Amino acid sequence: MIRTILSSVVILSVTTSQLVAKELHLGYETFCLPSHYDTLDLTKGSLFTLIGLDDEPHRGSFQFFIPAVEVKHAIKSYNAKNGEFEANLKVNVMMSNSFEQERMTGPNYRADALRLVGNYSEANVEYDKTLNIYRVSDFTSPFIIWDALKLEPQLVRAIPDKLDDYYLGYCSSSQAVPGGSSGTSCDYNIADGDFLIEIGTSEENLLLQDELTTYVKRRLGELKHEC
Repeated sequence: MIRTILSSVVILSVTTSQLVAKELHLGYETFCLPSHYDTLDLTKGSLFTLIGLDDEPHRGSFQFFIPAVEVKHAIKSYNAKNGEFEANLKVNVMMSNSFEQERMTGPNYRADALRLVGNYSEANVEYDKTLNIYRVSDFTSPFIIWDALKLEPQLVRAIPDKLDDYYLGYCSSSQAVPGGSSGTSCDYNIADGDFLIEIGTSEENLLLQDELTTYVKRRLGELKHEC
């Protein structure tokens, strides 16, 4: 009986500690993140804000990681493994303005990669049959940094109306231990209100971009009400 009570106390203690939120203020919004989310708080903004020269609510950012198992629970087709790593979902929330949002999420953002011009005029292109994506990189294969595209890059390629019609994300490779299986780290940007949000996951999970975007927006909405 005593052992059962003690076990219940331990479980209650763990559960309660997981529910303790980290309260972050960005712009005019307040977000409360679960304590088990790894978090980087840069909501104080730039050096100018820190020394009191800029108190506008358009500065700062915060970043957190949603455990892969939690994402998998919400999106069944999400691959919770990324090589030797857990495919924890990175969410970087930054204050931004409409000009920056249009530049980072508009159809021309990675148009040079799609048309192999500008900085991409001498880039190498690799097609992945398994994922059905194209990789564009200045490096020779195997690439260590690349842009992942849905469409085959061509000089005469017309630019689609939306960035996510052709672009998946900016990627790099990583390796947990020498000789281990390589993981990938890929980022893409979305705009939501006053925020520019960078979402990071594995290259394979980029194919779930629509589901991930919906999930992140919903999760951020929930975090505003978890204080």
